[in-house]
Amino acid sequence: IWVQRDDKNELAAFVQIHEGSVATWMRFFIHPGADSDAAEILKSALLVKGPRPSQPVYLCVRRYEGWVPGVLQNTGFR
Repeated sequence: IWVQRDDKNELAAFVQIHEGSVATWMRFFIHPGADSDAAEILKSALLVKGPRPSQPVYLCVRRYEGWVPGVLQNTGFR
């Protein structure tokens, strides 16, 4: 798990990363107050465990996180 805290040292986001034999799966939990930092959070998590030609990264996005798909597309996800 990767964690990001805000200026007040409160939890702003955390990322679960599960590495399998053929792919990596990530699940983001981003506080509504930190949604403007979502692109930076995603990019930072990918620095921790980014895609490789033999092992793509998949992300779980819940229906109520309607703003996440746009961030993913802007960072190169399909």
